[in-house]
Amino acid sequence: MAAINDNDFEDSVSQENEQIETAENAEEQHSDPDSALVSTLLTMAKKQPKLVRSSVYNVNVPWKDGNEELKIRSWKMNEFKYYDVPSPFPTLARGLFTREVMPDEEAAGHKKYQVVVRGYDKFFNIGEVPWVNWDDLEKHTTAPYTLSLKSNGCIIFIAPLTPTSLLVTSKHSLGATDAADKEGKPSHAQAGETWLRKYLKEKGKTEADLAKRLWDEDWTAVAELCDDSFEEHVLAYPPHLTGLHLHGLNSRSATRFQTEPHEKVDAFAAEWGFIKTKSIKMNTIAEVRKFTTECAERGEWEGEAVEGFVVRTTVADAPDAVHTGEPGQAVVAPLLGKTGSGMSRKNRDSSAPPYPPGSSFFFKVKFDEPYMMYRDWREATKKLLSAAGKDATASGKANKSLSISADILPKNKMKRPETKLYVDWVIKEMKRDLKQFDGYTKGKGIIATREMFLDWLKENGNELEKVQAEHAADAAEDNGKEKEFQKTIIVPVAIPGCGKTAVSIALTQIMKTPAYQAQLKDKAPGGKVFKWGHTQSDDVHVKKAGPAFVKNVMSLVGECDVVIADKNNHLIQHRAALREAVDKLGSADFSAKKSKKKGKKSKSGSDDEADLPTPAPNVNVRLLGLDWGVLEHPLAMVHRVCADRVLSRGQNHQALRAGKKIVEGEALEQQEREQEEADNAYEEVLWQFITAAEPLTPSEVDVVVDMEVEESMENAVRRALKGCLKVLYGVKESEVEALMPSQEVIQQGVDVAMAYKPTVFKPDEKKEKKDTSARYFGMLPEVDLEQIIDSRLAAADAKNNPTAEVINKFWTHLKSTKRVAKRPHITIVHRNTLSDPEAQLDHELWERCGALQQLGRPPMFKGKLGSLICDGRVLALTFENFDVDSDASVTASSGQEGPEFSSKLPHYVRDRLHITVGTKEQSIPGVEAKGVVEKFRRHELDGLSVLGMKVDEDMWVRGRIKPLNN
Repeated sequence: MAAINDNDFEDSVSQENEQIETAENAEEQHSDPDSALVSTLLTMAKKQPKLVRSSVYNVNVPWKDGNEELKIRSWKMNEFKYYDVPSPFPTLARGLFTREVMPDEEAAGHKKYQVVVRGYDKFFNIGEVPWVNWDDLEKHTTAPYTLSLKSNGCIIFIAPLTPTSLLVTSKHSLGATDAADKEGKPSHAQAGETWLRKYLKEKGKTEADLAKRLWDEDWTAVAELCDDSFEEHVLAYPPHLTGLHLHGLNSRSATRFQTEPHEKVDAFAAEWGFIKTKSIKMNTIAEVRKFTTECAERGEWEGEAVEGFVVRTTVADAPDAVHTGEPGQAVVAPLLGKTGSGMSRKNRDSSAPPYPPGSSFFFKVKFDEPYMMYRDWREATKKLLSAAGKDATASGKANKSLSISADILPKNKMKRPETKLYVDWVIKEMKRDLKQFDGYTKGKGIIATREMFLDWLKENGNELEKVQAEHAADAAEDNGKEKEFQKTIIVPVAIPGCGKTAVSIALTQIMKTPAYQAQLKDKAPGGKVFKWGHTQSDDVHVKKAGPAFVKNVMSLVGECDVVIADKNNHLIQHRAALREAVDKLGSADFSAKKSKKKGKKSKSGSDDEADLPTPAPNVNVRLLGLDWGVLEHPLAMVHRVCADRVLSRGQNHQALRAGKKIVEGEALEQQEREQEEADNAYEEVLWQFITAAEPLTPSEVDVVVDMEVEESMENAVRRALKGCLKVLYGVKESEVEALMPSQEVIQQGVDVAMAYKPTVFKPDEKKEKKDTSARYFGMLPEVDLEQIIDSRLAAADAKNNPTAEVINKFWTHLKSTKRVAKRPHITIVHRNTLSDPEAQLDHELWERCGALQQLGRPPMFKGKLGSLICDGRVLALTFENFDVDSDASVTASSGQEGPEFSSKLPHYVRDRLHITVGTKEQSIPGVEAKGVVEKFRRHELDGLSVLGMKVDEDMWVRGRIKPLNN
């Protein structure tokens, strides 16, 4: 195989930048489509590094009379953007390696770049995107449908680098990796290479033989590495199925996705010694659906456990469809101002795949159970081990005093009784013998631990029955009785800017659309069509708004089947008020009279109870939480996303408005000053909401639909709608697609929501003015400190690394004493430094920071997390490579303010940039971290423990510079 150099990975090296610069400046119009595409990617990597990025590897290959070092570039796209239509990428390939063609190559011709490795185009599960649902697949695809077993391992690509040498890669890397080296094991690519050598030897063939065959056909061989001795996943593989499962032969063209029929793949596997991937062919989508449903119910196919199928088909031709490009070419957006092959959302049917007719098209049918539960167990175990400090401090002895509990696990992962029992069991096992989990976080022992629990469960089956009984009692409903709910109140749990009102308006609009109601009458269980209502707390402008809002909700419950209680509901007392009102509907003595005397507080904390008209005696009302999970994300990211949305809507809100309207006759300067104060006010209000927010617990509502803060409006509506339909109709994930409305109906709902304007406005409150002037300007990094530091320390072998052990002990102390920074920041410039008459550069920096705040949407900046540094008093995290983040999806400003700010940031400021993670005790000021970092920069390491953050890849974070005074 091609030899990977010891210094195989170059990150942001000058040669790479030079190549990107050349591609950008030359604006070459390559006649070769692949060369043009790679040129576009190079430009995107320069201008939009959060959207597209690349890594360069040095590879030695035999070349003419000696060896030549080739630079192989691996491309990685932003995973979330694969869901966008039109696509922002010039290719949908996942797993793409390219190289620059040398001028003296005989076959160079008009090529500047060559595709070396080409993986599959991104494909989706049923229900993941608009064009992958059973009804639309039936309309837009054609037979045959080849179903292949969804392999349970890691993908390996094998491709010819020359006619005599091969390149073996994982999805994004080749050769050794830092993480694998530290663990003393081969990388995924190296493990795949070992298996390939074994097959070639068994078949009496050479690397050159395989390279020539792949070169002549211009193929990339695609296989799955399934080897539990190397890395365990969900399913266990017996010896005869351990190795490389071949499942694809792809044409090496980046612009079009073309893959060989499965019969040819199987023949190739037999010829070269790979394991064949089992498959079956069908003629209709109805057959595919029936077959996969039956397999899901059995959990196996022909005696083999299976977690799903990949379905290979072809895009059908539609006479009235709008198409661009050639068969097999992905529909992509116009890029960088050039005319591309993309089409707008208005010009294409978004229920159809984003490919022209005749192209290869994949989708997958994944089975939720029991594999999703097994994954929950795996992730829960890793999180518990991290909390226990297993990888850093394990001594192999019993540790009954370990401070670990199920409270640290995500609530949405603890819904199954089996998972609750597993977590209880595994915590006891950790306290009994922590050493047995050695290697778990590195992919070893996962299956053995699960099997040990399942064996224990067989012997202690009554334990599961107890937990199931407790679960039923806690929920106060079992699955059978859950369908007896007559009413549902949807309870958003969010903060301003999450999009709860927009989603609520869109949902109610969709539900009253006649075409959709007709669809539900035809396809919903029992033909049931629910009547929806929506009431907003922001429309309530009375002294005791809380009880009045609850009264409005309960009045609507009397008229409607489903009511959206549109309020942030970010506090427990808000949710408790709704729960109290609902509980009263089921009591025999409930009446419309006030149940409390005026002035007497209820459990929810309201001063008195409003009149709550009952819809019907003993009616069962379900509370359905629509949870945006505000506290489950980096708080700076939540604030930035929500603040941008509040700013975008401007005056279009009843109460929280970004800025004031300019009024004729008032002094412009005064209005601008008030505008700035108002802008700062709404941002501070958002921080107050974030810091006050209390996470939703399962006991507060009957069921939860998880939302995502960063999702687009359309995706948020689709997610909420799908979750509500599953609950209201009691259907499974695989059945809900039949109940989903058309894209046109969803878009109508979104359009109505986006056009909504409130009719009632709350007057601006005149509050006592406080000093809100900035004490310093700082970047708010969008990072979860606990998650990244836990992860880094888990990857460190503290048993053989004294430095990691010291930092881990200090880190554990910070967490246990709640001294980890809740709102981490990176100080850019502080007001205290401005008093120095010689601090001219700081004065200029202060002015430039202030100028950024005047922009409509200030630029984003980015940087790399460098090293954890601890001196026993503070823990700091260095911040390096400060630069503007040119990702267009989060930076609206198209000017040069961001690049100019970055270019003018002095080196002495760059050297001191850091996050103060925490101080040992309250008496130690956070500013000490600055001194620790400056000492580290001077290479004065006495008394310092230093641990680099990079494991496999550099860890980049982004954020905005804001005026801060806390």
